[in-house]
Amino acid sequence: MADFVQTQNLYTLSDLCFDEAQVDLQNYHTSTIVMVIPCSVHHLKNYLVLDLLNKLKLITYLTEIVVVINGIPSAATEQVLALKALDARITILLESGQDTHLLNDYLAIKSKPLSGKGFALWLGYFYILQKYEKKVLIATLDADLKNFTPTLLLKLFFPLVHCAAEFNKGYYVRYSQNKLDGRLTRLLLFPLFQAMRRQTDLTGLLDFLIEFRYPLSGEMAISSDLLRNLNLRTAWSYDLSLLTQIYEYATIPSIYQTEISNNHQHQHRDSASDGDHGLQIVAVDIIDYLCGLYPFDFKQLATDYHSIASRFINQYQSLAAFNGLNFSVEAEKELARRLGLLIHDGNCGSVTLPKISQVSDQAGLRRFITDLII
Repeated sequence: MADFVQTQNLYTLSDLCFDEAQVDLQNYHTSTIVMVIPCSVHHLKNYLVLDLLNKLKLITYLTEIVVVINGIPSAATEQVLALKALDARITILLESGQDTHLLNDYLAIKSKPLSGKGFALWLGYFYILQKYEKKVLIATLDADLKNFTPTLLLKLFFPLVHCAAEFNKGYYVRYSQNKLDGRLTRLLLFPLFQAMRRQTDLTGLLDFLIEFRYPLSGEMAISSDLLRNLNLRTAWSYDLSLLTQIYEYATIPSIYQTEISNNHQHQHRDSASDGDHGLQIVAVDIIDYLCGLYPFDFKQLATDYHSIASRFINQYQSLAAFNGLNFSVEAEKELARRLGLLIHDGNCGSVTLPKISQVSDQAGLRRFITDLII
């Protein structure tokens, strides 16, 4: 994916000939650099996060590694303790270690019990921002990342350490088993963004989102100064809520995206499943978030989406053929059809969390999070 393409709203760092041996690590070691990893119980059971932490513990410039576990970990107690034993820098927050109804009072919001990837990250962020008084550089990695390398992390932090950036989003190409991956990005986000542009006057925001080559990437780095002032979503729309807030609060010279891998691999979700680990539960939250940005004509939006998605599928077919990859037009169209049916004026229950700097009961939330630490 190496090229020279730059856009209006952000700086793009393509990997032309990146050489980690040429990176001066002195600035890394003198900065406070922290990792946050949201982790569900099934990532404990398949040992993916254990493998990831075994690699991270070798990276000496990391000040702390925070793992936030959501779900019910009673059946995975041994795995949790195994994570804790890997490195003294590892802190584990057990999200379900307390009754999350208590949070409603601390955050001054009314909602059902909070949960989800975004909520897990938000807890980790609050823990970090309360612990470190000076500026911190924070990166996130998905727990199901299969091909992590230290070079990937160097690339994530490089713009913040060397270019005075406030935010860096990782991007990559994804293919495996001789086929194209990245289904939600390819078949949902890219055509839906284009369909939204036909109706909205939010073209500035949409143009900004469209410039990101992988807007759903779970790998990013951000400064604590920027992070504390963002409103983030609790569930799978977290990544998009982060980008929309970055658009509102960050300045263009400080926003980057960086090519961090030439073929990213993580655990795949089942396109046909409607369960917690299926693709649809993620798509529903993403669509509901995007559809709430503007008073759309949802019938027209769905029609436009189908038309644009069909054109994209033809383009992906050519891309796959050029690279000798298998490609099923029928399967792609069926998935796009099912994704299009989700476009409606609904509410899946994802909650927008308050800015960390504006939490109404900071002391209460500190006590709550302290009790999550194991």
